[in-house]
Amino acid sequence: MILLRTGESAMRALLATLLIPASIGVLAGACAAHDEDDATSDNGALIGGQVATTAQFPSNLYLKTGCTAAKVAPKKILTAAHCVFDPAMASVRFANGSTISVSRDPVNGFAEHKVKEVHVHPSWVTACEAQYCAASSVTALMDAADIALIELEDDIEYVPSAEIDTTELVPKTKVVIIGFGCTKGVLVRDDRPNPTLAYAIGEIAPPQLLDHPGSPIENDKEHEIAAGNYALTYGPASYRQQAGICPGDSGGPLYRDEDGKMKIVGVNSNYTFFPDQQDKLGLPVSNWHTRLDGNSRQHIAEWLQSLGALSNDSWTKGDGGAGAGKGADQAGTSDAGTSDAGAQGDAGH
Repeated sequence: MILLRTGESAMRALLATLLIPASIGVLAGACAAHDEDDATSDNGALIGGQVATTAQFPSNLYLKTGCTAAKVAPKKILTAAHCVFDPAMASVRFANGSTISVSRDPVNGFAEHKVKEVHVHPSWVTACEAQYCAASSVTALMDAADIALIELEDDIEYVPSAEIDTTELVPKTKVVIIGFGCTKGVLVRDDRPNPTLAYAIGEIAPPQLLDHPGSPIENDKEHEIAAGNYALTYGPASYRQQAGICPGDSGGPLYRDEDGKMKIVGVNSNYTFFPDQQDKLGLPVSNWHTRLDGNSRQHIAEWLQSLGALSNDSWTKGDGGAGAGKGADQAGTSDAGTSDAGAQGDAGH
């Protein structure tokens, strides 16, 4: 699904529809939007990031429909709601008993697995029944969680499960952004013959990152909703050498490295941009990742536990942290501009 920004010109909308894979995705660009010469690359890897291997991230999966995902428990795959929910029909794309094609390395082909049930968070279903939720500017204002769990009939035995960490993410926390998405910009043709996995080191940003020209977030209430449902990371249009999620990255896990063990702390979902005249490539200012902690607005940790997606000791009711408001104490000035890498966007420019 392509998410198009409200107010986008017809030509840009057409370009995005023709050139971007059929799903919101993740990981591209890595420098300020005005530095166009530095923001493009022909190396086939995440701009500002690095090529990732299956050995490094063995739980990551690519859905043939165009999204990134991760196995989090036997027979269970975590991804974004918009990757599996049809906004036109307001229904799940994969019926019980249907098949879904997945791969850890699309170059080597896909394996088909029978779907037992797709669980889309109820808040997303309700919001998308009330409005056509196929634009990033629309979904950014929805008080809903962009998260889904695909339950399979049989386990993908050769893929290990990644543990979900429901600890609250606070500004300046280092994270790993990852996905199979485009590598140059949301509005740049993705000419790779096959999706390739890439990752970048990012940093959790304060809600004030959303206060920029072109952002759909305009008041305190909208800040409260966004911060309660999503964790933010810096995109390449906000700091040089930061990465941005890009079509193909949607649904991918946001990792935190805990003593050498990668734990999932979010899900790639959305992004924001500067106005069209300032942004010819489609480089995110902010990357949005669905919160998984216990005190997120939609109580995602409790929902995941009810579906058997959490390890027994990973969460107890009341854990996590509430979404910081617009005036979060940790705001201040970030040192993200000196980070080694970054990521690029997913929700549709």
